[in-house]
Amino acid sequence: MTVPPTISSRIGWAVGAIFAAAYICVFVWYSPLLLQDYPNHLARAVVIDDLLFHGGSQFGNVFEYHFLAIPYILSDLPLVAGIELFCDRYGGAIWNGLILLSLPSALIFYMRVTRIARDAQILVFTLSMYLATNWFYMMGFLAFALAIAAIVFCFALVEILRQRWSNAVFCAYVVVLVLAYLVHLTTLIFLTAAIVVSAGTRLWLRTTSIKTEALILLPIGALLAWHFGVVVRYRSSGDLTEEGYFWGTVFRKIQRAGWPFIRYSPILDGALLLAFIACVALAIRRNLSRGTLTQPRVLEKLALAATFLAIYVVLPEGYPGAFYVDVRALPLVTFFLLMACLELPGKFPANRSLDSSFALSLAALLVAGNLAYLTLHLSRYNAWLNEYRTVVAAIPRGAYVLPIYTGAEEGTLRPSLHAASFVVADRGAIIPYLFSGDRGSPMKYFRYLHRRYSPYIRWYERPASFRVDWPSVACSYDFLLAMKPFDPRQISVSTTTVLENDSAALLAVAKQACHS
Repeated sequence: MTVPPTISSRIGWAVGAIFAAAYICVFVWYSPLLLQDYPNHLARAVVIDDLLFHGGSQFGNVFEYHFLAIPYILSDLPLVAGIELFCDRYGGAIWNGLILLSLPSALIFYMRVTRIARDAQILVFTLSMYLATNWFYMMGFLAFALAIAAIVFCFALVEILRQRWSNAVFCAYVVVLVLAYLVHLTTLIFLTAAIVVSAGTRLWLRTTSIKTEALILLPIGALLAWHFGVVVRYRSSGDLTEEGYFWGTVFRKIQRAGWPFIRYSPILDGALLLAFIACVALAIRRNLSRGTLTQPRVLEKLALAATFLAIYVVLPEGYPGAFYVDVRALPLVTFFLLMACLELPGKFPANRSLDSSFALSLAALLVAGNLAYLTLHLSRYNAWLNEYRTVVAAIPRGAYVLPIYTGAEEGTLRPSLHAASFVVADRGAIIPYLFSGDRGSPMKYFRYLHRRYSPYIRWYERPASFRVDWPSVACSYDFLLAMKPFDPRQISVSTTTVLENDSAALLAVAKQACHS
């Protein structure tokens, strides 16, 4: 029997909704966001918009785009549509806001499907904005952030199919699965692992059937065959590739285990993480015992959490075309551990208990503190970016510009790493660092037509290890865009200063430098 919502639960939902609205307002206000990789993705979307809707009037002689049914394309096209309809600032803000809300929405759907108690739903909904603004979102990995929400949503559809088979739900599951694959490859890989482990647990407990699990895995098998049989062959002979895999060390694995929660300040982020753990611990402590931990649904979620922890351990840190590979499994460790806690028998009492009251109060403080913490950083980066874009505005349209990145790491992020992508978005000029298929990135549908010489983007940090071919720079680029502070002695080509401020300097490359 469904229990009608109480006044306190309505207040709880309202508080969660207010926090969600506050987060959206802050992130929209500071749009375009200086999230590490996001400016690069935004610039690519601006180029694709020109190629698709404006006949390539600005970028047709530099880039090419061909629709391919491969990952990332569906994270680009909605952004492209938003740019065409509302311009890059507002289109990007709308798309980023939708991605920010995707995880809270998926969590609510999953908890409704699995009949999690109402107080637990309110607690998780309140905490969801903290979870949504994790390291991946602040890194600008927006496609992956959407992929995590898609995995949760697909897993909820699988739960419905296991409870009672429905052809309509199965069709919806297949459609969402295909769309999620076109957003990011991890949806397919991680869903495969989650569904196989979950199916094995339920078959052992005799709570599902082989036929049901086989049908659920059928579209996943078809997509895996498509990707590894067809998509991996999409490449041209001139594409750049990186050789080998990098696993790191045991210490690195231990050190990076908390990365989904560590962003700008390890100390402050660590305090927020402890508050998150305390919220959950306060809520479940009365239901926690050896007997409750051995319940089938709890064991299943613990097995899934252990599976993704093992995936994190065995995966490399990076491989050709992808970086930060192993840490992508960690958000699902958090999700399944959280769901295991909520599946504990008894869950939350029908009447608000002292535990859940404390937990909800602490959750509200956590989410408010997290918003204030992020707002301070976004405000500072926005002020810096406005100055940087003032220098960018002096670049002539169509010019070729080599950015020089001299920024430092802040916490586990490099917020300004791809700030130079606004050269493309703001001025229609060209830089060599957009993520594209010919540069070894997975966006094989997007390419430079003629790739010019470009040194490693972070060569300035280690000039002895990454030597720059300055004669090639002189012959390939009209301007250098140097982030401040920088040492002019590191630039071995003749230049004149066009414009500078506290953020950057625009340097025109002397024409005679190429000939000399």
